[in-house]
Amino acid sequence: MGLTKGKDGYYRTSLRYEGKRYPVAAKSEREAYRKLGELRSQLERNQKAQRTTTTVAEYAREWLDTYHNMRTENDQRYRRIVEGLIIPALGSKRVSKVTEADLQRFLNAQAHYSHSQVSKIRMTLKQMFRKARKNHYITDDPAEDLKLPDCPKGTHRPLTDEEM
Repeated sequence: MGLTKGKDGYYRTSLRYEGKRYPVAAKSEREAYRKLGELRSQLERNQKAQRTTTTVAEYAREWLDTYHNMRTENDQRYRRIVEGLIIPALGSKRVSKVTEADLQRFLNAQAHYSHSQVSKIRMTLKQMFRKARKNHYITDDPAEDLKLPDCPKGTHRPLTDEEM
């Protein structure tokens, strides 16, 4: 962030924020630094406001597109869980307003699925909200301590020789 004085007498500098450059010009050095500070504050407020109004559905789709872009079978499983279960149940809620209790109730309601499937749902929630915290959508991760509900284990019988 170098401050330079142009031939027209204006001091110029710029601020790089989220990969974008924002120019600042002022008649004095002091005014240029003041404008720079105001610009930074405004950009941070706007970003924070945008992120606090982001819904679970919006963030979940962004998370899928960014981190699980349909390349592997796992990515497709994440997409099925997110689109088929998480978004219908929690999609309209703001990411910043989701609590651990919300997620635990949601997970408990999935107890009719196999133990393996519920584990995958929990893993999806944990990964999604961990990234939401790292990307500053939330300050605390509500999925961090989710417990698996009691659900059917080992309900599949082995195939017989004839079935194989």
